[in-house]
Amino acid sequence: MAKDDVPLFKAAVQIIGPWGGWLILVAAWAASVSELVSDLLSVSRVALAMGEAHELPKWLGRVHPRYHVPRHAVIAIGLFVFAIVLVFDLRDVLPLASFYLLVWFAITHFSALHLSKDQRLMSPFFSWFGLAGCFVLLFFIPPVHLVLGVITLALAFGTRFVVRHQAKIRAAT
Repeated sequence: MAKDDVPLFKAAVQIIGPWGGWLILVAAWAASVSELVSDLLSVSRVALAMGEAHELPKWLGRVHPRYHVPRHAVIAIGLFVFAIVLVFDLRDVLPLASFYLLVWFAITHFSALHLSKDQRLMSPFFSWFGLAGCFVLLFFIPPVHLVLGVITLALAFGTRFVVRHQAKIRAAT
């Protein structure tokens, strides 16, 4: 099964017939759309907060005046994802996306460790466990994608440092 790209689809066709294949396709499509929408909406909220904090362009930190949604962030992220899907083979992109997701989760768990006892909903054990899990899962990402992820994060941090440093110099003059 591991050598086949569509083992579940083939098993459904063999067991149920052609309708089994359609059932798997519809279920996969519905799950993909659901995941895409939830990711788009959660990431757009992060972009909104970063735009408001001037960590990303200010226009990403604006909300629609009537609907109170981060319209610019949703459109920008949607276009970015659309371009990635059109240009790259997703089998090459997914390990890199997993790397970024693990880094994001590790930062979240690390940040949760710094909450005061009154702010916590759970024991710090869960944050330590989650943080350890993120580091363990990094070993399952192909080395090429790990290196590429580290390089792109380093470039992003370097760019952020330069931009913020230049902004401080401009503010001082």
